[in-house]
Amino acid sequence: MVAPGPGAPPASFPLDDGTAWEMPSTGDGSPSATPLVAVFKKAGWRPTHVAALWPPGHDEPLLLVTTDRPADDALDAYARRWGIERTFAAWKSRGWGLERTGVTCPARLGRLLALQAVATWWVLATAAAAAPAILARLAGRRRRRASAAPHPQASPRRPWRPREAMNGLFRLGRTTLKGADARSSTPPRTWALPGWDAPCWSDQCLAAIASPT
Repeated sequence: MVAPGPGAPPASFPLDDGTAWEMPSTGDGSPSATPLVAVFKKAGWRPTHVAALWPPGHDEPLLLVTTDRPADDALDAYARRWGIERTFAAWKSRGWGLERTGVTCPARLGRLLALQAVATWWVLATAAAAAPAILARLAGRRRRRASAAPHPQASPRRPWRPREAMNGLFRLGRTTLKGADARSSTPPRTWALPGWDAPCWSDQCLAAIASPT
């Protein structure tokens, strides 16, 4: 939550043309001359810097709150950092459950993290091998048609997404490995992970469905 004030963007954030907004400087351009914006109401309105970017085709803007004045490439760098956040989620609550192990010894924790890194690579390599077949199957599927026009007073429905797009590549790899009989063989893997700069998995699934057949 951002407290309204001079120079703050309007509530509608009219930035969907791809432009970025940053709290303007009030002086010589130094960080000390840049006005701060109060954010985090429950924490007592902490003064920080705020920047926003609304890329074309996205439903919501990217909002960046930082203690330092955002550099010109801060929004792009922060967007790339999302991959690190997803790795944390895979290692903790949405994957290996690192926080539930109770390991506090630095040496043991280091060995455990090394094992998790290898296991994560194995899971992603399995998902990378299975992904092309899933995208090809989605490309041959017709998009679900609406059975009737929505009621004028009905709340807007979220865009339909195929079941395959609900989970990321990490969960896809784990599901593939769980369904395999590892006593005699393991699923194929692609160790050279392709598409480092590819869209997220859900967007790839939606693009496959929208592609002409």
